Amino acid sequence: MRKVPLWILPILVFTFFGVSSCVNPMKYKQLQRENDSLRNALQQSDFTIQQYLAAFNEIQENLNEIKQKENIITLSTTGVEGELSDNVKEQISEDIQTIYRLMLENKQKLEEMKRQLAASKSKNKELLRTIQLYEQQLQLKDQEINKLRKRLEQLNINIQELNEQVAELQQNLDTLKQIQQQQAQTIHQQDVALHTAYYVVGTKRELMDHGVIDREGILSKLDITGNFDKDYFTRIDTRQVIRIPVMAKKIQIMTKHPVGSYELEQSEGQITYLVIKDPDQFWETSKFLVIMIK
Repeated sequence: MRKVPLWILPILVFTFFGVSSCVNPMKYKQLQRENDSLRNALQQSDFTIQQYLAAFNEIQENLNEIKQKENIITLSTTGVEGELSDNVKEQISEDIQTIYRLMLENKQKLEEMKRQLAASKSKNKELLRTIQLYEQQLQLKDQEINKLRKRLEQLNINIQELNEQVAELQQNLDTLKQIQQQQAQTIHQQDVALHTAYYVVGTKRELMDHGVIDREGILSKLDITGNFDKDYFTRIDTRQVIRIPVMAKKIQIMTKHPVGSYELEQSEGQITYLVIKDPDQFWETSKFLVIMIK
């Protein structure tokens, strides 16, 4: 969905007020509510974008500082013959530790942004592309740091303790990734469950045989987490399926669904489809749709 720029909101407000004399009070209040909702959505969207931009700026600042530290270490070790002084070694160790810390911060920020983007179900491809570009930068930087570390080892600079710290930090990052993957999987499962529904179309005899209704035609209690004949029902994603095939002259909808959230499509004297106009409203009362053919 294309984002509406904030500058257009005053125009929308003016339009609403301009046409108020031609709109009944109920419709006018509805337009006001829609305008308020639009404004809040846009403000929330802008706030989220600002958060991402701030995180990208912090990552870039960290990369700049890492580059400075790398240059300092390179200058300190270039053309060196013999043993480095203790002060130089200590400074190099501090700089290397800072580099490792900044790299870890950057990786954690990117992982957190990916988690937030997945949790928000946003389809912003530009944000995802930017995150991927920074991930590529960090991969290249990892390669540069590994080369630098090997050079320091050749100069007999003991960074074993720092290597152990790096291993520990990497383990923490791997643990964080694992947690985020589990969270993402949980969110996905919850999302699927939230938009899962079941429907069935059958005669009274068929519905009775499968325990959907009793002999008096009373609907059985249906629960998604309970026991029901899943093979008899058709499982659907409510975000994708809005047309339920019926193909009968006369039907009775046994489950409760708000009037106005659906309509019956007819052709040549028979009902061909039940068309869901408002999926959220239609499935709000029940995640089951039972249609009895008469």
